Amino acid sequence: MRTFFAAALISLNLLACGSGSSISVELELDPDLWLLRDDLPEPGSDGQALRAGPAWGRYMWAPDLPPVGRLATKPLDGPAPELNSAVVRLSLDPAGRTLSGRADIQVRAVGAALDSIDFQLSAAAVDEVTVGGVPLAHTYKSGLLTCTPDTPLPEGQSLAISIAWHDADIELEVEFFPEGFKKNVLVGYLGEPSTFFTFGYWFWPRLVGPATIAGVDFEVTYPEAKTLVISGDYQSSKDNGDGTKTDVWRLTNPAAWYVSLALAAYEKAAGNCGNTTIEVYGIPGVSIDNYPIVPATYVPIIENICDDYSARFGEPVFGTIRLAGVDERFTNGYSSPGLLIVPNYILDDDGKGSFAVRDFYIAHEVSHQWWGNDVFASGKDIWLTEGLADYSAISYIEGSHWGADAAREQWLIDAAQLLDYYAQGGADYPLVPENANELVAYIYYLKGAWVFRMLEGVIGRDEVTRALSDYRLAHPFAVATTQDFISAATAVHGESLAWFFDEWLTGTGVMSLTESHALSGDSVDLTVTQARPWSASPERFFSMPVTVRITRDGSAKDERVTIEGSESTFHLPAGH
Repeated sequence: MRTFFAAALISLNLLACGSGSSISVELELDPDLWLLRDDLPEPGSDGQALRAGPAWGRYMWAPDLPPVGRLATKPLDGPAPELNSAVVRLSLDPAGRTLSGRADIQVRAVGAALDSIDFQLSAAAVDEVTVGGVPLAHTYKSGLLTCTPDTPLPEGQSLAISIAWHDADIELEVEFFPEGFKKNVLVGYLGEPSTFFTFGYWFWPRLVGPATIAGVDFEVTYPEAKTLVISGDYQSSKDNGDGTKTDVWRLTNPAAWYVSLALAAYEKAAGNCGNTTIEVYGIPGVSIDNYPIVPATYVPIIENICDDYSARFGEPVFGTIRLAGVDERFTNGYSSPGLLIVPNYILDDDGKGSFAVRDFYIAHEVSHQWWGNDVFASGKDIWLTEGLADYSAISYIEGSHWGADAAREQWLIDAAQLLDYYAQGGADYPLVPENANELVAYIYYLKGAWVFRMLEGVIGRDEVTRALSDYRLAHPFAVATTQDFISAATAVHGESLAWFFDEWLTGTGVMSLTESHALSGDSVDLTVTQARPWSASPERFFSMPVTVRITRDGSAKDERVTIEGSESTFHLPAGH
C-alpha cells in the first residue's frame, strides 16, 4: 500500500448577519476537478502498488516512459529510403545466452539516389554484409550499421542486402526518467526464464528513414519447450527434430515503433473482444510479492477494456492482441503491434483479483493498440499517443465497476506527479514544443491527459469521443499531427477551439487561482485572480469555464462562469 496526504478542495464558509439571524453559505470553485491547477487535492491513501520494493518518488510505477539515452541514429539528408521487403532469420539460445541472425532486406531509393544506407541494429558484431554474395562496404558503431554501395543507388532502383550478425549475454539496461530519481530499467534480456526485447534493443536491422515499416517476415528458431510471441501476425510453426522449432511471424501492417519479442515457458489464457482474440501469457510461478501468476484472471479485464475502446473509438485493427509477462526487472510497459510486454508481476493474483491502479496500467498499454500502433503520433505530437493513453485508461476506469471515485483518484495521481515535477524545479515547456529537445515525459503524459479531461469540460465527453473516433478513422496506420486532432475536434464541435488549444498546447504551466468574496444580501460578489499567465510575452492568462458551487443551508446550486484575464468578477445568487 502507498501513503498519500489528503488536502481539501477550495471551500469557503460565508456567514452573514442581519435582523438578528444568520445564514451559512459555502462556495467551491471547480468542485468536480475539471481544471488542471496548482492547488488540486492530494491523492487519497487507499491506492495499491503494482509491486513491492523501492518507488520512483512517491509512486510505484510509471508506464512506458522514454529512456534518457537511445541508440545512435543518423539524421537523414534528403528523401528517406523505402523498405520493399525483409526476411529476418533468428536463432535464440536462452541457455547459452546467444543470438545469431541473418536478414535479407530489399531497399529502394525514393526521391533521390542513395549514397549510403543505414540500419539500427544491436549486436556484438556484424559478421558480414553482402549484395549477391559480394561483400558490401560497411561500418558498425554504437548500434548504427552504415552500408555504402560502390556507386550510389539510383533513384527508383532497389538493392538486395544480406546482413549477418551475432550477440551474446544480452542484458540491456536503459536509464529512465523521472528526473530527480533516475533509475535503470532492464529493457532487453536473453536468458532464463525470460527472454524479451523492447525499446532500446534492435534485434534485427531496422532501416533508418521510413516513418513506418511493413512486410517483414521473422523466422525464429528457439527451444521447443518455450513459447514465442512477436509483434505482428503468427503464420506457422515447424518442429526441427533437434529439440528446437521455428516459428514464422509477419509484420503485415505498417509499424512506426519498435518490434518487440518475448520467449518463455508460458502459461496461456485466451478470450475474445468482438472479432479480436485476446491472449495472456504468464511465466508460471510466483511474483516478486510471492503471489501466484494467474493469466486467466486478466483475460476478462482485457476483454472489458477492449470492448470499451471498441465502443468509443472503433474496433481494433489487430486480429489478436497478446499480453506477455517478462522478467520483473522490466518495470515499465511496452505496447507494439498486437503485443503488450509487461513485468510478470502484473499477472499475479493474491486471491482478490485485480485493483484499480493495475487495471489503469493495463488499460494504458491496451490503448496503444489504437493510439500508437494504429494512429502514429510522435515527436512533438507524442501527447496524442501517451497523454491520450492515460486519458483513455482513466475514462475506462470511470465507466467500469471501479467507478468515478477510482477515476478521480487516478486523475489526482497524474496531477500530483506533474506538480511534484514542477516543485522539484523541472523545466516547464509547452505541451507541443517547437523544439523536440523540450519534450518532457511528465508534460506529454500527465499534462497531455489532463488537456483531454479539460476539453471534456468544455465540449463534453460525447464530442471528445466523436472527435477521437473521427481522428482515428482518418489516419489508419498513418502519421497524424496535433493539427489533425484539432481539426477533428473543431469539426465535431462546430465552433473554433483555437482559444483552448492555444493556451494548453503552446502555453506553459497550470492554472493558479485565488479568490476573494463578499456576501451582499442574497448574492455573492466573487473575484477570481490568476497568479500565473500561460504566456509571459505577451502576457496572456488562461480563459476557462469554471463551475462555482454555492451551498446555502445544505442546498447546493451550481453556476457556470468563465474566468478571463488576470482578474474576473462575478455577481452570483447565494442560493434559494
